[in-house]
Amino acid sequence: MNRYMWDVFLTATAIVCVLGIVVLLIVLAYLVFA
Repeated sequence: MNRYMWDVFLTATAIVCVLGIVVLLIVLAYLVFA
């Protein structure tokens, strides 16, 4: 894998992780405050 593809892969992974954490927080907040 060349450098450009590696950077894209790391960026995509970071975005997915952040989105996953946000979704988990929203779900937890919904369960707690519902």
